[in-house]
Amino acid sequence: MKKKDVLLVIGMQVDMLPGGALEVPGGEELIPIINDLMGEFEVVIAANFCLPPGHLSFAGNHPWRKPGQVVSVNGVDVELEIMYCVQDSFGAAFAPGLAVDRISHIVEMAAEEDAIPHSAFFDTGNPRSTGLKEYLSSLPVKKLYLCGMPFDPIVVNSAIDAKKLGYEVEVLKSACRMRQPQRLNEMLNMLEANGIAVN
Repeated sequence: MKKKDVLLVIGMQVDMLPGGALEVPGGEELIPIINDLMGEFEVVIAANFCLPPGHLSFAGNHPWRKPGQVVSVNGVDVELEIMYCVQDSFGAAFAPGLAVDRISHIVEMAAEEDAIPHSAFFDTGNPRSTGLKEYLSSLPVKKLYLCGMPFDPIVVNSAIDAKKLGYEVEVLKSACRMRQPQRLNEMLNMLEANGIAVN
């Protein structure tokens, strides 16, 4: 790794771990892997889910709706979820054992009620920047390395957005986990179509 390289760590939070509200299989396996990775970078950025209780992707905020159903939010189809990574809740906290002292900066995804998580850079629904684009522009960054969860599709979308912004991008596949492993080929094809390296 070079001094101008940045590690982007996505979704390493309690609710993504086994037993969490939005459990990602094998998520706990990433803690030591990502801890080791963070030691190789001078700049480590965490992108965390940080949804308000009234978020429009929560099924509980839609009468007679349940998780898995699809609703339209500002013209965007959104699959409803149970409440997860709610602002200031235990579920939104960093995964226990993660070396948070190595994290240089934190950005929050979906921090407004109608901002639907899309990537570490941008939310959809109410399109907004998470602040990551602006923060990176203040640094002499050349290449981004991505890890974390869920790979499908937040990590993948983040990699594609980074590429569109002009960065060299590499996804560290062994340091990612998926909610739906059957989508692996679909996600890898998306990365390949955008010229993104996967290691």
